[in-house]
Amino acid sequence: MARSHHEGGASGTLDPGIETPNTQQAEPERRPTRFSLNPNEEEDFTLEYLQFAFRQNPEQLHDRINQALLRLNTAEERVDTLEAEALRQRQHTAEVMIENESLQAELLNALRHTRQETPAYERKRSTKLPDPPIFTDGKDMKYSDWLSRIRNKLRANGDHYPTDEIQIAYVEGRIGGEAATHISPRLRADAVDPYRTVQDLLDHLNSIYEDPNRLFTAKNEFKKIFMNKAQTFHDFYTRFLQLSSEAKISAADLKYELNSKLSFSLQKAVISHFNSDISFQEFAKQCAVYDQSLKAIEERESRTRKPTPIAPTSPRISTQSLATPTAAPSSTRTATPDTRFRPKYDNEFRQQLSREGKCFICHQTGHMMNMCPKRRTDLRAIEQTPHESGNDNP
Repeated sequence: MARSHHEGGASGTLDPGIETPNTQQAEPERRPTRFSLNPNEEEDFTLEYLQFAFRQNPEQLHDRINQALLRLNTAEERVDTLEAEALRQRQHTAEVMIENESLQAELLNALRHTRQETPAYERKRSTKLPDPPIFTDGKDMKYSDWLSRIRNKLRANGDHYPTDEIQIAYVEGRIGGEAATHISPRLRADAVDPYRTVQDLLDHLNSIYEDPNRLFTAKNEFKKIFMNKAQTFHDFYTRFLQLSSEAKISAADLKYELNSKLSFSLQKAVISHFNSDISFQEFAKQCAVYDQSLKAIEERESRTRKPTPIAPTSPRISTQSLATPTAAPSSTRTATPDTRFRPKYDNEFRQQLSREGKCFICHQTGHMMNMCPKRRTDLRAIEQTPHESGNDNP
């Protein structure tokens, strides 16, 4: 770069504002002529230049130093920007080159080793879901259930199966038996119409295993479902939700349909809730609560309900004749099998008499305790049986 010294006037003397050294003493310290204070020219900040510029104009030297520092900072920022852009370009190039899982792992590992000055880059992988079962012929598992699991697998773990080829290969591995024979011709290398995407493969299986009348069948089954008295509401409600979903019953009709299919006793219990403005979900909760209560009441009634007298096989005998001491003993009659429900007693001896259909007082068949001819007026004697008094033999 050309250098020029600062001159003033036509005579070539220095500016009046700058001190002129003695000619006799300036010979060894002569001002260098290769330096310039022109702000448009860049200068190397050597010690000799700094001494010269400081003697000439300290303020101008200060400004030039600041300008040089500013240019230096700008250059460093530009270098950082270029390096960051170059790094992003290298990362983008590496990601484009990745086509499958094995190649992706190898390239990322090589990239980490060759780029030690930058933080290690590792792509976060999704949590791998369990593999769906192998679909064969739709007998062990419905095709619709298997299809739902396959779709969820490919959707949640899409980063594990990034290309159509890998997705088709994975789905092929989850198909066997009869279903495999249907798809194998289009998976061969010389196939006339090969599968292009995994959706092509699934559409082919849909045409084979999907029921075209599924909606019609579901609507018919939904019409037939009713809750019986022995069934719990939970079991009935689970089936109700399944069929209503398959039959595509509208949400506005679910509450009415559920109430119309309940057992009569449960319908009576929840009639006030059905006529209120509660939602379908809240109405179902109330049905579950009332059903549990009704089942508990019925179970308690069955334990405490007293059995009715057994009808005799011989001609009807009046109560007065049975109450007389001369009445014929009931042991001469032939006992008939009794299969009716018997209540439970804490006393094992009485429980045995109840199972055999015998009277608790005389231990004979054909009548109950309240019709026993040996019945005493003192009710305390009824509670005293041979078992309770210590004698196990009647």
